[in-house]
Amino acid sequence: DASNMPLSLKQKLDKIESSKMRAACRHMLSLDPSSRLSPVDYLDRLSASSSSSITHDARRNPKKPDVKISSHSSTLAPIPECFKTTLYPLLLRLRIEINSPDARIALIACKYGDVIKATVGLKDSWGVMYFSRLIGPTLQLLETSAKTDPSKKSKVGEKNCKPSGDPGFSLNEMLLETEELLRQIDSGFATRGENDNFPALDLSSSPKLLPLLDNIPLSPLNELGPQPATAQLSIVILLQVVFSSVRHVQRTSSKFVALKLMHRIALFSPDDVRLQRIVPFVTSLLQDPEPIIRASGIRVLASVLSTVTSFPPSDAQLFPQYVFKKVAHLITDPSLIVRVAFAENIALLAETSLRFLDVGHSVSLYETVIGRHNRDGNCQDISKGEKTSQMCSSSSTTTMIKSSYDSDLSALHEVVLRWMIHITTDTSDHSSQSKQALLGGLPRLCNFFGAEYSFQILPQILAFLNDRKDWQLRAALCHNLPSVCVAVGRAATEQFVIPCIETALNDDVEQVVSEALKCLSMLISLSLLTRTSLLGTDLSSEKSSHNVPVRSRRRREGIVRKCAPLLLHQSYSVRFCAGCLILQTWRILDHTDAEVFVNILLRPYLRYNPSLGKSTPLSHLFACLEMSLSGGIVEGN
Repeated sequence: DASNMPLSLKQKLDKIESSKMRAACRHMLSLDPSSRLSPVDYLDRLSASSSSSITHDARRNPKKPDVKISSHSSTLAPIPECFKTTLYPLLLRLRIEINSPDARIALIACKYGDVIKATVGLKDSWGVMYFSRLIGPTLQLLETSAKTDPSKKSKVGEKNCKPSGDPGFSLNEMLLETEELLRQIDSGFATRGENDNFPALDLSSSPKLLPLLDNIPLSPLNELGPQPATAQLSIVILLQVVFSSVRHVQRTSSKFVALKLMHRIALFSPDDVRLQRIVPFVTSLLQDPEPIIRASGIRVLASVLSTVTSFPPSDAQLFPQYVFKKVAHLITDPSLIVRVAFAENIALLAETSLRFLDVGHSVSLYETVIGRHNRDGNCQDISKGEKTSQMCSSSSTTTMIKSSYDSDLSALHEVVLRWMIHITTDTSDHSSQSKQALLGGLPRLCNFFGAEYSFQILPQILAFLNDRKDWQLRAALCHNLPSVCVAVGRAATEQFVIPCIETALNDDVEQVVSEALKCLSMLISLSLLTRTSLLGTDLSSEKSSHNVPVRSRRRREGIVRKCAPLLLHQSYSVRFCAGCLILQTWRILDHTDAEVFVNILLRPYLRYNPSLGKSTPLSHLFACLEMSLSGGIVEGN
């Protein structure tokens, strides 16, 4: 009886928006057990698939009293149809059949595709393929046989029983198989950023596994149609099951699969779920004793935060007050894979923190302007002195917001710059791997720092060319330098960067020379090199040269002259990159300079004068060259 219900309980029930759900909750609180329905009956009456009213159910169960929970329209049902058809059977199996938390995580990964299709309305083929390979073929075959032949499925209510269709099934065997597959991931069989179009599942032929990308691939997702808001929010139920299970798992592999499930589910979840549920839980896993969990945790955390597009004003300071403090200890983690994972995600975290700061202060500034306009509209009759006072107050508020933005941005810059200096100045063993990971995010870091701070990080990264033990670090630096050059501008590029790149042209490793040539070609295409840098002071006849001091007009060789001998290099990759640089120089110069000066610089290495143009193929340039040291021009080594 509602009259005997405590006032506090009534107030809580009144907060339920759906009248049907509110009536059902009141009925569930009945003191008489015989008056309450079973959970299945409540589900039938509140789900979208239920089109009958309670009167029909009362005729089916005459012992139950008549409960006025009408369901005339399925669209108004508070429980979406996906809960009854997909989530409820899965939760029932997890409650009755599967007792081990590790097995629950494996089953959720197996049913991931069905839940996403039912709740979100998308067919995530890529995610289904990934989890199929991750959990191994044993569970997949078991679930497939149970789906095609329901008689093989164990009966609900028989606890701790083996599936009758596969008497040899062993949960430990399945989990050991999953651990073996995860060990292959940790061994480096898969790398991030591989092609998303994967062949058919064949674990016996190749141990290569699928990586989990930060963003959803567009091609494997087939939209089935928009789902109701209640159906989309139902995915939170699956997320909570993952949270409750991962706290009690005993195997590291299960925790790894759970992290990947959180990552993938976050791509289909609303922003409040990402911020209020996924981010705090993933952050807690950064303290896990297993290095692979900490490394995966920082990757998932950075990726989930980057997908957040809207957030309340209270979360504008999320990064300086929470995220940066929770991840700072990873930079000195004793495990190498954790330090590398942190280094490769610094740029993404920095970029996302800047976006949070911009959005938060933009909202504050917008609210200030709107409030000022509202006050102006409501205060037409005030005196002139009062209007002047209000204008001064609004101006001071805007100035305070701008000052607060500058101080907050400076705080973010200082934290990220401190991390970068720690990594770039690290001289311990295997530190080059963290440096390479950091170089991969240079474009984002330059966008985050701007020109002023980019000048501070430039000397730090140029020092990587002095590392003679790791040629991969030197090649990675040459590959990523153009992004820094764009930030610092043409003058700094020619003064500081070009001399360092020219030293890389004399490197002992062919890959470093090739990357240096590619870097120069990119700088030429970006118009970051002047005519004098390309042709040298001997051939560059600038009109203002007689006004330049003698000390500034000292003889300087151009880039084309220094790179021209590499057209005859014994390595095909070096010859190819050198040829691309010559063609790019030809395109960037005017026709007269290119026809006269470039041909003069190339003459010692040519058998015939090439007829270069805007669309000249590289093969034509190679056909005009002298024979290389290896006895050929076009063929590879």
